[in-house]
Amino acid sequence: MSEIRVEIVEDENHFYSLRTQWNSLVTQETDAPVFLYYEWFDSAWQWLRADGAKLWILVVWENSTLIGICPFIRSAQKIRGISLFVLNFIIIPDTQLCDVIIALDKESVVVPALVHWLEKHKNQWDLINFKRLSVSAKANLLLTEFITLGYFQSEKEEMRNYFIDLKSSWDEFYKTRSRRLKKGNNLAASRLARTGEIKIEWIRSDPSQIKQTLQSVINMSISSWKKNELGALNKNGPLAFIQKLTEHATHCGWISIWILRIDNDPLACEYQLIHNDNIYALRADYNSSKAELSPGTYLNWKIIEKLFQPPLKHYYFGPGDNAYKLRWTETADSLKEVYIYNRTLIAQILYFFEESVIPKLRYLRNLFSKDTTS
Repeated sequence: MSEIRVEIVEDENHFYSLRTQWNSLVTQETDAPVFLYYEWFDSAWQWLRADGAKLWILVVWENSTLIGICPFIRSAQKIRGISLFVLNFIIIPDTQLCDVIIALDKESVVVPALVHWLEKHKNQWDLINFKRLSVSAKANLLLTEFITLGYFQSEKEEMRNYFIDLKSSWDEFYKTRSRRLKKGNNLAASRLARTGEIKIEWIRSDPSQIKQTLQSVINMSISSWKKNELGALNKNGPLAFIQKLTEHATHCGWISIWILRIDNDPLACEYQLIHNDNIYALRADYNSSKAELSPGTYLNWKIIEKLFQPPLKHYYFGPGDNAYKLRWTETADSLKEVYIYNRTLIAQILYFFEESVIPKLRYLRNLFSKDTTS
């Protein structure tokens, strides 16, 4: 007889000890994205721990075999002025998707085990936020189970992750792009050519070169217009994340960093991961003092051009409807965000506000705005 048990991982050493079994579980799926591997979560955790988060990972065992992982953190938050305990994925702005991890053909065991454990320990949480879920996410099975048990939930399309299919040729693809995009690219090339010798480096494997290039990436982030943003590398959490990720990605062979130089002076960069022949662009930056030369535009163009080579499949820009992404592609994966409300009084009050009061207030506000402008 198999023994199924759910265990909560709150200790870092316990988390680190799961690495081998964690990745063995992930690799059961042939096309599992890089964002589900232990190395990604460990890197993201370096950021979150710097911000005071607490590990709350749920793992499901069948005897001594790991068959399920729900990668949560737990935090006390105020939403609409209401204090709650919230469960979130171990997720940061650089995360392009997330999910629960379940062994092949074990969904019927893992899903009810996780949901019933959460129901049994309902005094420890008020709200679960499943974020960056794809249409095919296994977490959708948990959502269905929660509905069956009568839990309220709300869902919204969070954002889209745009990508370029690299399986055609560059010439065929570029023919489909607008004259405006091509004109902007050519202007950037002309401006840069007048300032000196253009050199683009693609760094993949040399540890000493990666270390040196990472420092250029960090320096550009610190001095760029993005320095006041949440993920800027002048902040402890994001810096700890990128350093740990680079360490892991170098070891795993995922690392991909591009640098644009003019006469050896670094002007723009892009930090990527390559896994299963998919390219995930995580961060891009440029020297703000040279913004008029559009070095970021030029580098992005040349990166995409060079990536049209077998066996590479897709180039992912990362979630968000940024204008520059829409100039390059109309193709995207939809990502959604789902909230599960506990049966606690405080969670039910929040659900009432979010799903009833707030929509009615928005409706009245819009109605009033129309009346005053007519």
